[in-house]
Amino acid sequence: MEGLRALLAAEQWGAAPGGGGGCGGGAPSIERALRGGALAAAAAEWGGRDLRAWLERGNPFAGEQPGALPAAPQPAADASGAPAASPAPSPRVATASSRRVLCWLRNYAELFAPLPAQRERLWRCIADLFDNYLLACWVLFGGATLEALAWQDDCAPRRLRGALLRITTSEGCKYKATVEELLRNKPAPKPAAPPASPLIDFGLGLGRAASPAAGAAAARAASPAPGSGGAAGAGGGGGGSGSKFDAFTKRFKETVVELINADLSQPYEAGSASRGATPTPTPLPPEVAGGSGASTPRPAPERPAPSPSPPPAQQPPLPHQQATAPSPSPPPAAAAAAAAAAAAAAHATARIGGRWGLRERVVAVESLMAIGDELKAAKGALLGLLGSSGSSPHSQQQQGAAQPEQVGKPEGHQQQQQQQQQQHQAQAQDRSGGLAREVEQYYARTVDAAGDLRDAIFNSATRQLLQVLLDSDGGTAAQIAAAGYAARVPASSYQPWADAALRELRGFAQHVAVAELPGDLQKQMWEHAARLVFGEVLEGFSRCRRCSVEGRAAMSLDLGYLEKGLRALLPPGAAVAGSLRLVDGYVKAFYMPWEELPRWAQLHLAEYGKARILLLIDAMAEAYGVKRAARAAMAEQLNSELREFA
Repeated sequence: MEGLRALLAAEQWGAAPGGGGGCGGGAPSIERALRGGALAAAAAEWGGRDLRAWLERGNPFAGEQPGALPAAPQPAADASGAPAASPAPSPRVATASSRRVLCWLRNYAELFAPLPAQRERLWRCIADLFDNYLLACWVLFGGATLEALAWQDDCAPRRLRGALLRITTSEGCKYKATVEELLRNKPAPKPAAPPASPLIDFGLGLGRAASPAAGAAAARAASPAPGSGGAAGAGGGGGGSGSKFDAFTKRFKETVVELINADLSQPYEAGSASRGATPTPTPLPPEVAGGSGASTPRPAPERPAPSPSPPPAQQPPLPHQQATAPSPSPPPAAAAAAAAAAAAAAHATARIGGRWGLRERVVAVESLMAIGDELKAAKGALLGLLGSSGSSPHSQQQQGAAQPEQVGKPEGHQQQQQQQQQQHQAQAQDRSGGLAREVEQYYARTVDAAGDLRDAIFNSATRQLLQVLLDSDGGTAAQIAAAGYAARVPASSYQPWADAALRELRGFAQHVAVAELPGDLQKQMWEHAARLVFGEVLEGFSRCRRCSVEGRAAMSLDLGYLEKGLRALLPPGAAVAGSLRLVDGYVKAFYMPWEELPRWAQLHLAEYGKARILLLIDAMAEAYGVKRAARAAMAEQLNSELREFA
């Protein structure tokens, strides 16, 4: 674990030459190391012999070079005698630390055959290595905090969150005490309405205001109130019946949590003294790798400052969180010049303020997936060995040799010894069966969670690249609410918010293109970007309490303009129809007969949330001149019916 900490402290998250393999070319996989190898062959030859024979014969590995590895098997020849084509190389990439982790995993795997009594302990070591690498990737690139991990059930997929909570609360982890304290002080859930966001966001806080009162207050204002777009789990929205002491206590707890999270980021990010300089990597704390707390941490080796990379090999940084007011669209020539300048600036800067770019995220995630693929390929062999860990050839030979010694002893004594042997065998089988079940659970809950972390990391990166659109004060939702759609004349042009959103999406396309991401990652990021953008559009439309029939048609016009511009930027295969359908359905529900609203609300409660449905009722009643008594009766009916489904 000390070596892993030092490697992670010096890791630059660049792709190592040679692909996703580790330990050099021709290194055996974990599965082959489990099934055979130098140690396994020696164990088969010397199994059952006395230790003195080993000592008299000498070290069987004395003639081997230290660190030597068996050569890669040659490809089989085809019918003509020519060597068959080797399989296509894996698309996974590797880093210096991931290669070393793979080497250690294979070394542990080779010990399974000669040390059958220690297989459970060897498995723990394998699991610890993967846990540490997974935790390091989440801390560096996950975009979440310890508070969000402990308090927000929806901050990550359930499987990933469970794995991270298990790792961070394990013995020896630096964050064990902090996470346990946060879990003990987890706020009780408030009896709030269903989530206001129509989108299921596994990536870190897509939802908006979580209470109908907050949503109605935001809709009645001409412009959105500050802080109305906070995440549902981070601050909670709602009434103002709390005392000043409660508000002070809440602020104090938030300050403490911010200090804890600042300590979380210290091992990985440099300070903010120099804003544009590339930070020097800070060594990871001893506990982040989850090793034994009794070991004395070794200082990480000093590493010279990295030499600057050539501009074409660098990628665009993720922008800082700031809101900018929309500006009018420049002419085509000026837009082309601005695009070229932005691309050149993206090439010239790798990262800003200690934040990693898209390319480093790709390398880190793909290296983690490569380790997970190796473990998945070795699952069958691992379960076979762990299932038989209770017996070994040496113990079986000793039992066979002990049979003749039973001759001449009393029959009762022999039966007693046989019963004891049967009990020992039954206990060993129970232990091996329980260990096999534990391995199955680990694969299902932790190894498979690497894919969830991959999605969460790139969803978080997408949010950072589009944070101007998601700003609660000047983002797309706030611009739509400020624009208004209460005019009684048909719209002759698009609203400025649509042009501003398309400009941000074009900048997002530049960042993704310069980073040279794989096709599946580009598709994933664009699909998440579409969900975020259309979610903001839906939030803005729901805030427009005063809306005419002509204004509703203008909403459809602006939505179509945004869709057309977005589809021109999408990579092949990206699916955004679902996100678009939600917004389009909400806009067209305005034309529904008043009597059909309760049925429609029941069917679409999970998609839009109670708050947005009630805001739609208010907008329709205002536009169609529904009397106040009828409006109150409809609201009461909807509240009673939706309370059942909530």
